[in-house]
Amino acid sequence: MKHIGTKQIETDRLILRKFKLSDAEDMFKNYTSHEKVTKYLTWKPHKSIDDTRQYLRDVVLPAYENLNCYRWAIVLKENGQVVGAIDAIDKIKKAAHLGWVLGDKYWGRGIMPEAGKAVSKNLNRR
Repeated sequence: MKHIGTKQIETDRLILRKFKLSDAEDMFKNYTSHEKVTKYLTWKPHKSIDDTRQYLRDVVLPAYENLNCYRWAIVLKENGQVVGAIDAIDKIKKAAHLGWVLGDKYWGRGIMPEAGKAVSKNLNRR
């Protein structure tokens, strides 16, 4: 896999793009503050939007400096809301580990399969 970093991907309903600090409000409202969503993740629900901003500053945004770590905000085209995230991290050559999170309000709509297929297709082109 030739690493070129996170590039924007579009599907019929989604825009997968790099996170921005201004995404904190959507993230907090849609998933980082939800116990149901974060139950099996490595981090606890955020108690305030400041927790989400700090998470963006400390964890999410610095990852873009590493070209073998791909991290996308999942944005719904219909309303421009950041509703989740999908990551692909190259663990070994020619293979990647996928991880994702999606706000529970958006479960059951086929969003993650759509995002996963787009990411997989994009990474296989490299």
